[in-house]
Amino acid sequence: LFDYTLNETRYYWTLGISFLINIIITMVHEGVDSFEKWKNTLTETEQLKTAYTQSQLLGLKSQVNPHFLFNSLNSLSSLISEDETKASTFLDELTKVYRYMLRSPDEKMVTLGTELQFIRSYFYLLKARYGDCVQLQVDTDETANNKFVSPLILQTIFEYSINSNVLLKECPLSFLIGIDPNGKLLVQNNMQVKQTAVSAGIEGIANLMEKYKLISDERVEISRNHDIFSVTIPLIPGTKMLQHEMGLAK
Repeated sequence: LFDYTLNETRYYWTLGISFLINIIITMVHEGVDSFEKWKNTLTETEQLKTAYTQSQLLGLKSQVNPHFLFNSLNSLSSLISEDETKASTFLDELTKVYRYMLRSPDEKMVTLGTELQFIRSYFYLLKARYGDCVQLQVDTDETANNKFVSPLILQTIFEYSINSNVLLKECPLSFLIGIDPNGKLLVQNNMQVKQTAVSAGIEGIANLMEKYKLISDERVEISRNHDIFSVTIPLIPGTKMLQHEMGLAK
């Protein structure tokens, strides 16, 4: 065109240099992208470590909570004089509770079934202390029980609700543990809020929400509707837990 004569040597040099520049630009682009992903992963890992550390600290505080231990020993003392069989059962459940609490800092996640076993023992102690002022109903299935949750998650919610509400025999604080239509864990209780504001347990629930934000795309949801306090918690499938531990999924 326009009497242009192709210089093959210059043509091949141009192709070679263009190819080389393209490779360099691609490598720089991929390098920057990989660095950003690595930085984000590192940040998420540090946040997750912080969340687990805070969770362990809160779990440790629960383990050595002098009020809980004192009240439990008082209940045990009363049962010994009233009914030795009930006292023996109470001691067995107290042992299960503290064994689980001592083991929980080493467990990042546990199956829902394992957590439910613990909360039944924990609730037995509450029932011995508060009697008909507290009630519990559990309605889950085997599929949900094999999925994973954060350890002490139910105890955190129970502790917050008990510290925040008035306990009355004529109007008991009733807990419901079930599965919602979306397959998430649903924990509910009626609200009979104390006039004196209580902040106990707030840190545990806040930490719970942060931890799930890092582990799952779905978040813990808290709502208060028509005098009902509800906490909806994602259940983590075993396959996703494995991927998360291997660093293949958020």
